[in-house]
Amino acid sequence: MSDCFPIVVDIETANLGPGTPGQKVNPVDWEISCVGVFDSFSSESYIFVALDFEAYPSLQQSLLEATTADYVLPLNQFLHSLNHWASTGRYFLTHRGHNFDWPILSHYLGFETLYDILNLKGHLLDTHAYIEQQTGYNCGLNALITACLGESEEKILKGKDAPRIWQQGVADYQRDFDSSLLALVINYCLGDVVKTYGVFHYGISHGSIEVVPYGVESKVSVEIESWGMNL
Repeated sequence: MSDCFPIVVDIETANLGPGTPGQKVNPVDWEISCVGVFDSFSSESYIFVALDFEAYPSLQQSLLEATTADYVLPLNQFLHSLNHWASTGRYFLTHRGHNFDWPILSHYLGFETLYDILNLKGHLLDTHAYIEQQTGYNCGLNALITACLGESEEKILKGKDAPRIWQQGVADYQRDFDSSLLALVINYCLGDVVKTYGVFHYGISHGSIEVVPYGVESKVSVEIESWGMNL
């Protein structure tokens, strides 16, 4: 696993669905605003955006210039890229993808279980699922980021704020071609995938992490063997 360079995936939603934080979602309640991808082998960042680039011809270039993305692509191209990475045997890393990102992506792309279709059994890694399986604790990404990478690297937004900012960003661009709020959410999403890989790499390199999960006042030590998911 030390020589594994996973494809890191994170979605942002255009709305806040119902339910309890940390629990498996009902995918039909959610809409995707963008999907961030970090290829940890090439260090390239991709953002797949749920906006109509044909209706707004300058948006793609505007976002490319305003964000940290190496590639800005329409969301309908995501499955093609996902198929390509899966066909080359890549591992896929998420944080809470097992009960959030993958179910929502599966629903959006029209599959019951996307990782079964792509034959990803044994190729899924998840920082949240691994800690939950090892300790029973629900651990947020920001807690892992600050524990492994330092407080200066913490998330630039709160997840619950991103949908509201995205919706305002869409309105701003439709009104006066101002892409700044869209770029803010995209950079937030791309920051999360890069930092999720940082957490993954830290855990593999150090063999353990000490983190404060939700509802716990003191640090919990977690031995890191693979970050693998038992699916």
